[in-house]
Amino acid sequence: AAKPYINGEKQAIFCFWHGRMILHPFKKPPGRIMRVLISRHRDGEIITSVLKWFGIGTVRGSTNKGGDIALRELLQVVAHGDNISITPDGPKGPAFIAQHGAAYVAQKTSLPLIPVCFGASRAKEFASWDKFLLPRPFTRVTFVVGEPLYVGEKDVIETISQTLSDRMNHIMREADRLVGR
Repeated sequence: AAKPYINGEKQAIFCFWHGRMILHPFKKPPGRIMRVLISRHRDGEIITSVLKWFGIGTVRGSTNKGGDIALRELLQVVAHGDNISITPDGPKGPAFIAQHGAAYVAQKTSLPLIPVCFGASRAKEFASWDKFLLPRPFTRVTFVVGEPLYVGEKDVIETISQTLSDRMNHIMREADRLVGR
């Protein structure tokens, strides 16, 4: 069911865990511009520069800083036919628990949430809040894409966020299992 979104035929909101975002540029659907929601924190400047190199745009803001401005910009992104990407547990966690922002944006845009995660057979997991996973050179990597999560205008944001967390954690375990991690 996620195939038309992964192939770039339809718009969506792609969701990656914060600690599993490093390979994000390699799973960009063809034919559509991807715009990633990035915090206004200093680290966001570095990430913005790297994503730009890969041809991925950004929208700056988060629930803590610039959320209203970011939402307006995300609505413009959708109107232009672009995709959105969000790390639902960012910018500061807790890890692997979706905050309400992704579900809220999905509700406002009527775009489905598409959970995506990679697993790497050999990787360094950092002792950071997000358990950042850095694949080692020449490791085997796999991506797992979950089923689209559609959000209706009357759906409860807290319930959608919990469902998103469950689906993302499920595909993360599946990606790790597929590479023997």
